[in-house]
Amino acid sequence: YILFGYQSTACLGCFVVIYALLLVCILPMLQTIPSEIPMGPLEGARLPDVMKNNPRFSQAASKLRSQFRQWRQGSGVTDQSLLREAAAEFAVLRKSQHLAREN
Repeated sequence: YILFGYQSTACLGCFVVIYALLLVCILPMLQTIPSEIPMGPLEGARLPDVMKNNPRFSQAASKLRSQFRQWRQGSGVTDQSLLREAAAEFAVLRKSQHLAREN
């Protein structure tokens, strides 16, 4: 049997209170999950509101996005090629784990 003394009960109570507080704090984030998750590195990137109102930040961000797009097009990197490469690496890892389990 596990005996709970005063210290154990107090520690468990503190944990429950902090855990409940954490859940209450993150509840708004859990309720605002988008129905459609953006795919790709450029669709998910957003500027903070402070930077959106400053034209210099917006111009610099646009310039960086266009340079990144040009680099990706120039190097032949596409989302499809990255997915194929990741799938191939996953298959190799799965195969090696399967062989390790058999031995």
